Amino acid sequence: IDQIYNSSLNLINLANPKFFYPLLILIISYLTINFFQKHKKFHDYFFPSILFVVIINFLLVLPFAYQLAPRQILSYQPQTVNYILKSPGKVFTFLPGFSEFDRLSTGRNPTPFDIFIFQSELLVPNINTFYKIKSVDGYNSLMSHRQAEILALIGSDRAVAGAKLADLRIPLSDKIQLFRERLNLLDLLGVRYLISAYPIEDEKLEKVLEEKVTDYQIPLYLYQNKENPPEIYFAKEVILLDSGKEKENFQRLIKEDNDFNQITFIECSFCKKGGESLNSAIKIIKEENGYLEIKTGNQSDSWLVFGQSNLPGWQVKIDGKDSQIYTANYLFQAIFVPAGNHEIIFKYNPFNLAKIL
Repeated sequence: IDQIYNSSLNLINLANPKFFYPLLILIISYLTINFFQKHKKFHDYFFPSILFVVIINFLLVLPFAYQLAPRQILSYQPQTVNYILKSPGKVFTFLPGFSEFDRLSTGRNPTPFDIFIFQSELLVPNINTFYKIKSVDGYNSLMSHRQAEILALIGSDRAVAGAKLADLRIPLSDKIQLFRERLNLLDLLGVRYLISAYPIEDEKLEKVLEEKVTDYQIPLYLYQNKENPPEIYFAKEVILLDSGKEKENFQRLIKEDNDFNQITFIECSFCKKGGESLNSAIKIIKEENGYLEIKTGNQSDSWLVFGQSNLPGWQVKIDGKDSQIYTANYLFQAIFVPAGNHEIIFKYNPFNLAKIL
């Protein structure tokens, strides 16, 4: 409360450059316009005068508009990053915004360097992209409603829809307990690493790193999800759902007893379930943003799941022929692959999206 009260008073403090300089520019702007209104003979000097005021405003206000830090801090290599890069996988950070407020900001005055270190170790969205680490969360203007619903349940601050765990008015201990009950959703999302500013004890998680960061020695924890499906895999057991019943499918998906290492939900009520994916093989030939090329081998007709959101614009070819993409586990892409050896290419084509829109 003291922190909020003092910062509020500082907003109207003449000694605060963030208040004084904008106020000064407003006064100068008013006097300049008023002068030219009264002295029409100086009309030719109006534009250069206003341009001069704008430039002065830019030079005085811009340095205070954004919090700046020395570029040298970008050379800082987080310990969490060092560990994850040894065996890369998708990451999720539990309550990143709340953690920064609760652990770092409340009752303290952290420097930009403290904030950068804390956020980097937590890999808050979208800092993970700086280290080329995949995250299931992030600032994303094209985040689908379905993805937001799932992320909201497990503690994302960035989810744009859904029942956000982060916003529930309950004690932190209760939020952690709800998160533990929903840990199977990490399997659904393909999360391999969980980063948290709070200890989360569960048999599904193995603590692989514990550290203390910033000058305030704030503890952070890195957990590895013991079992989670890879990004590309053949489904073991398939449950077919009606694609027209989105709400019912969502409620079926988020049940606590769902084991996404064993079952896959496919939204296609008229499709074949396919056989069990015994002795199947997947070899990645090329993978980059918006493109995946693989070679597969399977003894029976099976469902192949690709852990990219099934958004408009994606297309797939099996042995050079177009194939249909269905939705797997409420979010991702799935295709029905005949038995045998195949070359499969997933490709995102923005022109396809334009046609749909």
